Amino acid sequence: MPVFDPTIFSPTGLFDIGPVAPGMRVLVCGIDVTGWVDRDRIQPGDMALGERVGTIMLPLVDVDATLPVDPKLGCEVEFYDRSTVLIFGGYVGRPVRRPLTGARRWDLACHDWAIRLEETATGSLNKSAEIKSDREFLIAILRDALKGQTFGAATGLDDPIITANEAAGWPHVQGTAVISGGDWSYMKCSSAIDSLMRRVPDVHLRVRPDKLVEYGLAHDRAAIAFVSYPSSVAQAGNTALIEYIEGSYFEEELVGAHVNKMRRGGFGAAEVTALDEVSFGRFGRIIESPYRNDELVPAADLERLTYAELRAAAIQRQVRLEVADAPMVSPGQLVSVVCDKEGAFESDGPYPDMYSWDAPAPTREPVDAYRGEFIVQRVSRQMLGADRFIYSVELGSYVPDFVSGIADQVGA
Repeated sequence: MPVFDPTIFSPTGLFDIGPVAPGMRVLVCGIDVTGWVDRDRIQPGDMALGERVGTIMLPLVDVDATLPVDPKLGCEVEFYDRSTVLIFGGYVGRPVRRPLTGARRWDLACHDWAIRLEETATGSLNKSAEIKSDREFLIAILRDALKGQTFGAATGLDDPIITANEAAGWPHVQGTAVISGGDWSYMKCSSAIDSLMRRVPDVHLRVRPDKLVEYGLAHDRAAIAFVSYPSSVAQAGNTALIEYIEGSYFEEELVGAHVNKMRRGGFGAAEVTALDEVSFGRFGRIIESPYRNDELVPAADLERLTYAELRAAAIQRQVRLEVADAPMVSPGQLVSVVCDKEGAFESDGPYPDMYSWDAPAPTREPVDAYRGEFIVQRVSRQMLGADRFIYSVELGSYVPDFVSGIADQVGA
């Protein structure tokens, strides 16, 4: 049974993740320019599930002509927080020069590596006669759109994304379903990927700061859990318990877009009706979505796609909170939430050995405040003083993947 250890928490009540570096670090074209960064004006963009491209506004000021690099269009940018975690990787998409009296200044609008998916197009890529896993189709689209592009002169695997993933064997690209292919010829890379992902339920795609592509089910569990008072609970296993800021917790149930019956048509005369029997039993009535037909959806994929759409229209719970100086979480990860001011949701969840500690007597009582496991939807970063970030995190309710439960019944 875990034992409470106050030394694992910082004096401020926030979790410390090992030795803390002196401060954040910024590299431009591999050269450290941290000392020239106007930290009060950094504007990091949000990371959100479904928003593929991230940005950061990086202001540089050179008052004594010592800046060791000329920040030009295309320069690679790396941004590390003070825990030495790479939180942004990409390149300069728009350098704006703003001369000052006695100084030079740049405002660098930087895009993360996912912008490459918007800048390139596929060639002749007709896979409509093939039946493969979505992993194979995704890799084929990326190879066709990115190979031999602007980062080299006909040198083969020269794009940074392709180079990094080919060398590692595409380790974070999952296969989630066997589907029929499509004609993705002469399409923008992101459009071809969107066409593929419409046929597969419950998947997300992200190009990480280290250039590796993540694709698959949003089931990757974060190494942390958000709790209201880490000083009053023991550490559960190897999970770091991260205290969110007092008063920032917000939880609501979203029902406005909920439906429990869908009828969809596909190629030819194919038609599928999907029904959420749990919702029907709860409300005692049918809440139906208008009929829609899409001839571009193969008949073999129609049932999977219809149930995926129905799942997205289920009742959702949303949680918002803020944390400071915490390990990063990414959109698509699963994270557990404990709020002792809300009380129990349904159970103690995966942490039955967590205990509350009542001062002054160290009596122990089971924590009855587990709110559930949620998918990270959005992470917004804001500077909080020198070298410190505050993270606003939006979480959406997690529903187990339906297709996994009916894999034997749903074929391609």
